Amino acid sequence: MHPKERLEQEFKREEDVNIFLSAKFASYKNTAIDILSLTERELNTIKILLKLPTIRGWLK
Repeated sequence: MHPKERLEQEFKREEDVNIFLSAKFASYKNTAIDILSLTERELNTIKILLKLPTIRGWLK
């Protein structure tokens, strides 16, 4: 492969990786915003659910 073609291919690969990472970061950012926007009532419900015994505990 010609050095110029190899360089262009490498730049394209880096661009693809950057696009992927940007999308991944946006996804994580949106998840964090969703968590932060939960209401106090929803947060209390989650706390209660976390305190419930697991099914494994019920089977003992």
